[in-house]
Amino acid sequence: MMMSSTSARRWAGHPPVSVKVADVNTGEPLRSGEHGELCCRGYNVMKGYYKMPEETAKAIDKNGFLHSGDMGTIDEEGYFRVTGRIKDMIIRGGENIYPLEVENFLLTMPGVLDAQVVGCPDEKYGEVVTAFIPHARGLRGHDAGGRARLRHPAHRPLQGAQARLLRGRFPHEPGQ
Repeated sequence: MMMSSTSARRWAGHPPVSVKVADVNTGEPLRSGEHGELCCRGYNVMKGYYKMPEETAKAIDKNGFLHSGDMGTIDEEGYFRVTGRIKDMIIRGGENIYPLEVENFLLTMPGVLDAQVVGCPDEKYGEVVTAFIPHARGLRGHDAGGRARLRHPAHRPLQGAQARLLRGRFPHEPGQ
């Protein structure tokens, strides 16, 4: 979707559809480049969940905006970029970490074939970042280029039978 670069509006859309990036806590529109939740309203939005008014109230606000659960930004030209999912966000000691950003960084490392990042419970930090990474044979380790908390994993790599269980699929939640 595109918004004129001369427009001062804080949401974009094609009438009668409006799309905005909103603050996760307040629902207020955010400025270009700020991370928030992608929300939309218009003829394309459902009226609600069938016989589930509580769930409908969680998903659609009083102004008719459907809160998608997708995190994203809008640039100066009105292009939207999806950066992750709210439920996927990892909160490590009060810091918000977006798995998609970590996955994209891991994929820049030589020998990494794929990456799936999830949060795992931790007594000290609430959650810690855990990555499942199938890699090319012979890869032993890699310097994370200044990202100290990625250099020192809190958990050991899976070996033998455990590693074979994960080959070809990733769990979406810890313990799966």
